[in-house]
Amino acid sequence: MESVEIVEGIMLVIGIILALVGSIMILINAFKENLLWGFGGLIVPFVLPIYTFCHWDKNKHWFGVWFSGFLFYIGALIFFAEEGVFRLHPMAG
Repeated sequence: MESVEIVEGIMLVIGIILALVGSIMILINAFKENLLWGFGGLIVPFVLPIYTFCHWDKNKHWFGVWFSGFLFYIGALIFFAEEGVFRLHPMAG
């Protein structure tokens, strides 16, 4: 395993952790606001982003955490794709 692959893997893990922490903290804020916001954020796909932007003053920090995780994740995927890590089998070409 090359050091580049290790760095890419670390970027991927950091991105997932940051995005997960940001999402969970926004969800906790939604439950603090109202149970309907919280359960809606768990069940309905677009409720949590709507809640985030409707209550921006409470969630801007956690949105930044989520977004930085998203950027780490996407950056790692781009680097993985450039290195050809996504090949299904070594003999596939």
